Amino acid sequence: MKKDFLRYFTYFVYAVVFFLFTAAYNFPYNRLKGYVEYTAEHSYGIDIKMDKISYLFPFGVKLTNVKIKPKHSTKKFDCLYVSCSLNPLSILSSNKKLKFLIETKRQSLLKGNVFFDGKTKYINKFRLSVKNFDMRDLKEFASLNMMFFDLSGRVKGSIVFENKTDKLKEFGGDLLFDLNDINFLPRIPFGKFKDLNDISLKGKIEIQNYLVKIKQIDIKQQFLHMDINGTFKINTVNFDNSIISIAMKIKADPSIVDKRLMPKKVLNKIMLHQKFDIKLRGKLKNPSVFLP
Repeated sequence: MKKDFLRYFTYFVYAVVFFLFTAAYNFPYNRLKGYVEYTAEHSYGIDIKMDKISYLFPFGVKLTNVKIKPKHSTKKFDCLYVSCSLNPLSILSSNKKLKFLIETKRQSLLKGNVFFDGKTKYINKFRLSVKNFDMRDLKEFASLNMMFFDLSGRVKGSIVFENKTDKLKEFGGDLLFDLNDINFLPRIPFGKFKDLNDISLKGKIEIQNYLVKIKQIDIKQQFLHMDINGTFKINTVNFDNSIISIAMKIKADPSIVDKRLMPKKVLNKIMLHQKFDIKLRGKLKNPSVFLP
């Protein structure tokens, strides 16, 4: 009885492996490549170009030399490869789990999981693990230098997105992040701080399509503490014309301040180790600044 079981089990495993090998060998990869590029552009407004798509055992694919770009933007995100695979244990479940791994040309690594409904294809949750991520990759994709900091360094941490909408073409939910080892130069309007290392950044953001509500962002370092909240309305045609309404509470140690460039009222509060407020409103490229 035991021998028969082992024999039939061996036949079953052989049949599964043979089926997967045959399917992988004969799969129309060029047609799948075209489908991915077409769907990303027409359903989500994202241009995705890749050199090739190949099979990953047992239920996955690998995209090589991938370029990701919002449809009306000149910014792009270059990846050496993107691999995606469906968790075999979730195949028979209504809640699917997709694993992915991204490596950029600067050896930045992004690893994560996407949880989605197998019937509706709605994404329920997105979890990303950031490993040794080079901030230059992000700056090439988004005009972050137009904002409040010049970011650099290699970052680690986690990002979690929980979907709050049940419509396939809408994007909305809560984004939670906890990142460490960031280096940046804070560029407070009409003033300047010295370069800072080993920054930690935590926050919660609500997203509803192209409206971003910053509920709370905490930026901490030995000599600096910043609280940020407000709204950010993304302009998909020209990112620099996105509309911001941001309030910042800042407490900084006098040792990191460039006293020659700091407004007098702000400098007085810093020298007294007090918090001060800054508000920014208008277009991202050139917002109006309100100082104490």
